[in-house]
Amino acid sequence: MKNLKHTIGVLSMAILALFSACKKDTKDTTPVKADGTPPATMKERWLDRNNVLTRTFYDDEIAVYVADDADSTVKWWRPTMNKVWKYTKENYGYFGEFKQLNIAVHGTQYIPGGYFMGQPVGYTDPVAGHKNVIEIDAANWNDPIMIAVMTHEIGHIVEGSSDRVQGSPSFNTWGDSKWQDIFIYDVFLGLKMDKEAAAWYDQYQADVVKYPRPGTQWFKNWWIPIYTQHGKTAMLVKYFKLLADNFPKAKNSNGYDEFTRSMNMGEFIHFWSGAAGVDLKAQATIAFGWTMEWEQQLKNAKEDFPNVKY
Repeated sequence: MKNLKHTIGVLSMAILALFSACKKDTKDTTPVKADGTPPATMKERWLDRNNVLTRTFYDDEIAVYVADDADSTVKWWRPTMNKVWKYTKENYGYFGEFKQLNIAVHGTQYIPGGYFMGQPVGYTDPVAGHKNVIEIDAANWNDPIMIAVMTHEIGHIVEGSSDRVQGSPSFNTWGDSKWQDIFIYDVFLGLKMDKEAAAWYDQYQADVVKYPRPGTQWFKNWWIPIYTQHGKTAMLVKYFKLLADNFPKAKNSNGYDEFTRSMNMGEFIHFWSGAAGVDLKAQATIAFGWTMEWEQQLKNAKEDFPNVKY
């Protein structure tokens, strides 16, 4: 993999496609056959796109749809993405009635002069007929980075539709996309992709962003300490479960529960402490600093969400 810090940081172009309900007249009604065979074509219905993509491959876990501007002969990544999606479903919970992840493959039509970008649509959104879709535009589908690129977009589906609840109250805190950093690492470890996991770990030791304060190193000072010390995959999964069970939500027009607001920093630390089973304020102070405002938010969070225990 190359240029991980630079390239992964510019992936997702339309998180709102995942987190927001779409108008009913854009709903995909293309059926999946009774035997599980996915449709032969897919019409894109997000942003400014209305391309009809052709299915070139499918198995029990993924269905690949290719646009006219993409190289349909590139196949090396398919077995790995089968395993990535299977691992995600086995560990992170329910992801809709359709078992396959739809992967929409583009060339450079929408990224002239660019390298790649992507967008997710989760099963809670009718825009893709309640199927899970990741759409990827790439100049070079032979680049090994594409595994991380596609896994990154799956990470958005996880954060935006885990446990049958739509939305990501954490998005304003970790942005696009500090959650993906640890999700990709977890997937690599879980699939015993040791070489890829080691390269990812080394790359992100030097990753620095400006949020929630300048100089923040999410991966080095937050994710790795809490991940390695407090349950690894189980801790990550528990965080989303705690949100689904406790954070404010209401039924939306799609028939799903949807989170009604974003969380503040105190709530973020409170829920992660619940997932870890220990008070993470000290680690948060190392990773993010600490303020009196956050202190009050944390105090309020403990009162507002007493079922989140640690």
